[in-house]
Amino acid sequence: MGETAPAAGKPGPLGVGVKEAFLSLHLGRPLLGQRVGDLLAVLAALADESPGGFSLVGHGTAGPIALHAAALEPRVVALTLDGAITSWSEVVRTPLARDQLANVVPDALTSYDLPDLAATLAPRPLNIRSAVDPTGRPSSQEQVVAASAVVGDAYRGRGADASPTVHAGPPRPNREPLVRAVDLSVGESQTVARADGKTATVKLLGVDEHRDPIRSAVREAKVSVEINGTPHDRRGSTLKKSLVP
Repeated sequence: MGETAPAAGKPGPLGVGVKEAFLSLHLGRPLLGQRVGDLLAVLAALADESPGGFSLVGHGTAGPIALHAAALEPRVVALTLDGAITSWSEVVRTPLARDQLANVVPDALTSYDLPDLAATLAPRPLNIRSAVDPTGRPSSQEQVVAASAVVGDAYRGRGADASPTVHAGPPRPNREPLVRAVDLSVGESQTVARADGKTATVKLLGVDEHRDPIRSAVREAKVSVEINGTPHDRRGSTLKKSLVP
């Protein structure tokens, strides 16, 4: 990622470049835009060495970077997106997305989504393979095709010789996790499917946080929930014991 590459560290739910991503948003210069600019600068520097143009491959979180660069640079003659997300709208609709902060562009969805951007590449070859959903899990062929429907329409409308090629990745794991996680606001409820096939309705009644007086860091959190109509008070991670069969 050049100068915007994050410092070495263990990746968390928001990605390894959390500090860099937050700082770039505070400065009004999203990391995605900076990285697209870096990529365009590299392509411009290599233009004389590649008179026939460039074929880009965007892997993982670099997928949206390569897609934006291809849309802006006509010397990109072919694009492959490998293991990348296919839609920002899906990120918004996913309660617990992973590793998406570095590619956040404020208010982008008021103007376009990733399939809209991909449609501008027609009639240049576009290959989408092993796409993932916002949680990082492999997307099904149906999900990828649905998200890329606007791309196929654009290619057909422009009389392209070939439509975008779409290949789903490996099948999703068929083992069910033993625990479940819910993201609730106070007063909100959600029905959770347990590992044994039964369901439990969880409602968050209240949260009591104890903070460090110096750093204001949360040192202990007590939650009051209602599980299938029965109130429970739990601290820390002990709540999961009430949900696991």
